[in-house]
Amino acid sequence: MSNDETIRDDHDSPWKEVLERYFPEFLSLLFRVIDWIVRLPASQELEFITSLRRLEEERQMPYITSIERIGIEQGIHQGEVGLLLRLIKTKFGTPHQGIVDQVQAADAETLQCWSERILSAETLAELFE
Repeated sequence: MSNDETIRDDHDSPWKEVLERYFPEFLSLLFRVIDWIVRLPASQELEFITSLRRLEEERQMPYITSIERIGIEQGIHQGEVGLLLRLIKTKFGTPHQGIVDQVQAADAETLQCWSERILSAETLAELFE
């Protein structure tokens, strides 16, 4: 290796460190900006999501922030609550506000238990015991 290459390697080293450290965050920000500006057609969005997931796995670089993850968890919880309330309404009739409040306040584990129990429960009391 020539002296020129050694100097160039030493000169490039700080840039490489910066890229390795901040590039994942930059890409995450870039994806958010692109997502905000451009709405892809459904077929291209699926292709983009597939490519993004592959990139995330290869680089071990999550695209979802902790705030987004909390939002996703809340969305899942709301979906589970909504589904259980629809099942209760279908099986036992429209639930009173106390039941609605109880279901909305339940944690994920309790909702899962009730969602399984509703298949065999014959009364609301049996569902929630």
